[in-house]
Amino acid sequence: MTANYQGKKIFGWTANSENTIQRNLRCKVNGIITDNPELTRYYVDEQMENLTLNLLTDLFFLTLCERCTADSQNVYFSVHTGNSI
Repeated sequence: MTANYQGKKIFGWTANSENTIQRNLRCKVNGIITDNPELTRYYVDEQMENLTLNLLTDLFFLTLCERCTADSQNVYFSVHTGNSI
């Protein structure tokens, strides 16, 4: 059983480089101790922006589009409106 499942917080220490900050974020730590808060904030914000964009894209394409067909030049979407015809 992992520490998170046991209700424990996980913190990454001395994540001062791009690589170590991103590695900590991939490990889903609860916080990062760093000497470079500006760089850490940049990557945290970037990750949140990507998660938000991915969530919105998934919601649009998974809930609104029932069927997608494509030919060589066009993509066609069948949009579910909730109304029966």
